[in-house]
Amino acid sequence: MVVHSSNQKLVYSNVNLRDVTHIARYHTEAFPDCLAIAQADSLIIGRSDEILKLHIRTVPLHEQPRRICHLDSVGMFGVVTIQLGAAGDAMDPCFLRLMDDQLLETVASFAFAPNENPGSVVAMRFAGDDQQYLVVGTGVVLPDEEEPTKGRVLVFKAVDRSLQLVAELKIKGCAYKMASLRGKLVAGVNNKVQLYRWARRDDDGGCELVSECGHHGHILALHLAARGEFALVGDLMRSVSLLAYRPLDGALEEIARDYNAHWMSAVAMLGD
Repeated sequence: MVVHSSNQKLVYSNVNLRDVTHIARYHTEAFPDCLAIAQADSLIIGRSDEILKLHIRTVPLHEQPRRICHLDSVGMFGVVTIQLGAAGDAMDPCFLRLMDDQLLETVASFAFAPNENPGSVVAMRFAGDDQQYLVVGTGVVLPDEEEPTKGRVLVFKAVDRSLQLVAELKIKGCAYKMASLRGKLVAGVNNKVQLYRWARRDDDGGCELVSECGHHGHILALHLAARGEFALVGDLMRSVSLLAYRPLDGALEEIARDYNAHWMSAVAMLGD
C-alpha cells in the first residue's frame, strides 16, 4: 500500500502485489524514481502509476437504445432505438438515429415500418466498394407468430449528415446478428446463416445485396462473429459452431462444433 498526502488528508492506494517482504526506494539514471520490492523468490524494480480514470458522459435519448455501431469514415454513430409506450397496445415504434460522435446530437433519423423490430446493425465496407455503409437487419414481429417469418436487410450510407437508403433486401425471418466476412455480409436469419455479396445492377448501375450461400442446422442463430474466412455462430440452445467460407465452392462449411447444449448469450473472435 502507498500512503500519501492529498489536500491535508492521508490517502491509501493499493498496489497489485502480494507477499512483499521488504521495500525500498530505488533511483538510478536508468530507473528514476522507482521502488525495489523484495518477495520470497524475486526482486522487482518498478514504478507505481496512477490509475487512469474513465471519463463518462451521459446523453439522454428519451428512448431505449437497442443496438449501436460506429461509422469512422464520417464520425457518426448509428443507434437503433425504441420509443417505449408511444404506441399503446401495439408494438412501440423503432428508429435508426444517426448521431455525431463528438457532439452526440441526432442529425438524421429513419423510421421502421409498423411491427418491424431491428435485430442487428453493423458498419462495413463491401468488397470492391470503398464506401462505408450502415447495414440494419430487421424482423416483422406479429402476435400470432413464435418467430418472425419475414424481415428486411437495409443498407444506408451517411451523406452530408443525412441517411440515404441505397438497398433493401426482403428475407424470410429476422436478421438477429450480422458481421462483415471477406467484404461480404454474413447474417444469422432465424435458423440459418446466410452470406450476401454486394453486386451491381445492369439496368441502372446501382448496387444490391444478392444471396450467395447459406448454412442450415441451427435452432436460432442469435449471435455471430467473423474473422478472416471464419464465422463463429452462437445458437439459442446448440452452443457454438465454427463455419469456414469456401469462395471457390461458394459455400459455408461447418468445420467445428460444440455438441453440448449451451444457451449462448454472446460470442467473439479474440484473435487468429
